[in-house]
Amino acid sequence: MVQICRIACVFWVLTTTSCIAQQFVPEQKLKIINEQKIGLPEATIKISNEDTTITLKTDLDGNLSIANLKVGNYQISVFAIGCFNLTNYPIKIRRKNPMIAIEMKQIEGLISGPIEWSGGWVTFEDRKGKIISIKSKMKK
Repeated sequence: MVQICRIACVFWVLTTTSCIAQQFVPEQKLKIINEQKIGLPEATIKISNEDTTITLKTDLDGNLSIANLKVGNYQISVFAIGCFNLTNYPIKIRRKNPMIAIEMKQIEGLISGPIEWSGGWVTFEDRKGKIISIKSKMKK
């Protein structure tokens, strides 16, 4: 009887540990791009579910990664300069999602021409022809 109990306990510990280990993604990569497939720097991403809320910013190439994200259903919101906001979009995190790319729709007429990043400044021309520069907190 004691032998059977020990075997059952060891089996329970092994299966429980195995299930817990499979519930997290070691690293989930995301890329935020515009309609021309160019990465959007300093886009703010908020990913949340009933247990977790994480807010991060993309790097200068539009990339970010999240470590140890629990597998499951999430809501994602993305805010990027010159683009319409994406709010509470449903997304499923799986163990084998190598990269999730999110394409943002640009606001037509708001920004004419490319957005340039140089020396910690983002510079663009608005629809009225005014050149706007904003100091970035990010470093390349």
